[in-house]
Amino acid sequence: MALLLYAFSWAPVGIVTTLMQLTPIMLLPIDRFFFKKHIPGSAVFGTIIAVAGTGLLFIAN
Repeated sequence: MALLLYAFSWAPVGIVTTLMQLTPIMLLPIDRFFFKKHIPGSAVFGTIIAVAGTGLLFIAN
């Protein structure tokens, strides 16, 4: 929580909030390689789109 408040002081609220919401998406590779779970192609495609959209938010800002 302290790191979240620190992030709010350095970045716009929209970007920090978006990155907070991407946590489950960022855990997909851990599920795949550590827990050996099958990740459907639609989840991988959605992950790519979400990460690219967040990248665009950083570039535009």
